[in-house]
Amino acid sequence: MRNQSTGRGHYRALVIVIALTFVACNGETTIGSSTTSAEVETPETEDTAYPVTITHAYGETMIPAQPERVFSISYRHQDLLYQLGIAPIGVREWWGEYEYATWPWGEEARSAVGAEPVVMTGDELNIEMVSAEEPDLIIAVYSGMTEDQYELLSEIAPVVGPSADYEEFGTPWRVEVETIGAALGKSEEAEAVIAGVEEEIAAVRSDHPEFEGATIALADYVDGGFTTYGSSDASHQFLIELGFTIPEVFDEMAPGAFSRVDIGAERADLLDLDVVVWYAYAREEIEANPVFQTLDLAAEDRSVWLEDPVLEAAFSFQTPLSMGYTLDHLVPLLEAAIDGDPSTTTDG
Repeated sequence: MRNQSTGRGHYRALVIVIALTFVACNGETTIGSSTTSAEVETPETEDTAYPVTITHAYGETMIPAQPERVFSISYRHQDLLYQLGIAPIGVREWWGEYEYATWPWGEEARSAVGAEPVVMTGDELNIEMVSAEEPDLIIAVYSGMTEDQYELLSEIAPVVGPSADYEEFGTPWRVEVETIGAALGKSEEAEAVIAGVEEEIAAVRSDHPEFEGATIALADYVDGGFTTYGSSDASHQFLIELGFTIPEVFDEMAPGAFSRVDIGAERADLLDLDVVVWYAYAREEIEANPVFQTLDLAAEDRSVWLEDPVLEAAFSFQTPLSMGYTLDHLVPLLEAAIDGDPSTTTDG
């Protein structure tokens, strides 16, 4: 969990190209083993998809039949459910206070399936609220659920828990999409969602060869100092997919896979990259910082400022729909920043 000085917690999910193995066994489909290349067997019809077993950090969950009442306690997956044609009965709010905890990038998809879910708010997991809605499936990837909470929730309905193969909040987005799709009997739809995002990313790379190999980082300003993250950060992985490069030194400086990297004034030159993307709430302080002013980054206006709160959120959520929004709104800012021309705007 990443707590910014804005007061919003930003969980960062690791985006890595990786696949799940779908193993057909005695008429039952088992999801959970990860490999670098995997054959995927997708049932031909929903009738043959069940029962399905999902392997996760807390064991195995068998889903006996097509779920009809889905409650998501994930911080970010309501819009994915909408994309897969599911109208969840309950969802969980991360931040934003939008109706149905649905940000603008997911509103059209929500409306299309007619979803009007109850919304769980606050930091604590409200198990009583989940029980009251009588779900027949609980989506709990990217939720921070503990094993004790898993046991309690399992008494209500089958629970799709976090991956056993990755750190908490570190499961690749592709794996999450495939896992949730399999649990819902929507594997083909899930693969189509993944393919759609990959097609958009490929188009950006084709249109912007200047991104290839250019150095970049997502940076922040905390307690008067600069910070960034290693290459495993979700937003960094997203930028890598666009062709950018995260300096290896940040991985060397990070105390852990998803840890913040603190950069003192004496090493501010590490941020003299081709592009730096900044959280914008401290923009005035950053631009007034005398060390920042010495950087070529500042002189050539190669910073992108996430002024738009929806873009900032989309960049953090890293769901297929939010990534689409990010591509639409962030790529023009990256294009303006990397040209090194101060006259082009990089405000987002």
